[in-house]
Amino acid sequence: MNLADKMILLRKRQGWSQEELADRMQVSRQAVSKWEGNQAMPEPDRIVALSRLFGVSTDYLLKDEMDMPEIQMASAEDGLRRLTGEEAHAYLTVKRETAPRIALGVLLCVISPAALILLSGYSQVRPINQGLMVGIGVTVLLLLVAAAVGLFISCGMKTADYEWMDKEVFAPGEGVTELAQSLRLEQRERHTRNIIAGVALCIVSVIPVVLASLMAPDTLLVLAAVGLLLLLIGLGAAILVLDGVYWTALQRVLQEGDYTPERKRYIGLAAMLSGTYWFLMTVIFLSYSFIGNDWDHSWIIWPVAGVAFAAVRIAFWQKEKRKNGEG
Repeated sequence: MNLADKMILLRKRQGWSQEELADRMQVSRQAVSKWEGNQAMPEPDRIVALSRLFGVSTDYLLKDEMDMPEIQMASAEDGLRRLTGEEAHAYLTVKRETAPRIALGVLLCVISPAALILLSGYSQVRPINQGLMVGIGVTVLLLLVAAAVGLFISCGMKTADYEWMDKEVFAPGEGVTELAQSLRLEQRERHTRNIIAGVALCIVSVIPVVLASLMAPDTLLVLAAVGLLLLLIGLGAAILVLDGVYWTALQRVLQEGDYTPERKRYIGLAAMLSGTYWFLMTVIFLSYSFIGNDWDHSWIIWPVAGVAFAAVRIAFWQKEKRKNGEG
């Protein structure tokens, strides 16, 4: 491994972009890019500065045959916060305890329009006050959403002390990595089963609507099928969230997946964009459903929005990787 490769490895291990390394070295980003591209060699004083910055010897940087040394990520010189074993255990315990509540909140949000759809449709085929039925449906919707928001807020407050793990590059204390890896190994088989079950429920949820439309397209059976569709999607989403909350917590402790040092710089921006995106999707869904009174078809907004969100998310991370010379 030559100097250029070692610089890239050490920089990524610290979670720095080329710009951040350039700032610390008091050079231009172009200079760092040339060093890492093996297009130029740092001056001797720069090599000494790099060795001090990364906590390695100059021999390691200059000699291709030398292996990566053990770097003390938790040293005061690195300026990294340390995640102790006690903190990691407490964090994972809280995440395991709050996961069912978050999953329940997701289920309540998904099924919240069901009463409105059923009552609104029923009032159109029976001599019942339509305004009253819509009012009851909207009330049920708001109550379920309010309950879900309450669950989300209470769970968020329990984990508020650990939010720094999403944004800061930290040094795992003694035994932390081993603990998280062991728990992840225990969870892996269950994680796979839950993903299969959750995705399968979301896929088959459309079947009742298709069958009802073929059997009796002008009856309340279709509305009942839409309600069943929402329930199946809600259960599938709840299973995915129930498992995903704890699995993601393990990724945070291990600084893997979406929480690698390279990505943490953009966690806040990604969260803001994600929140804005789903808020707009909710506005579009409710606006289209209420204005067009087309609850039978407006549900399609959610699966389309989910696929689009995944595509946008992947594109966002790929763009950031190219921007920082990581891919």
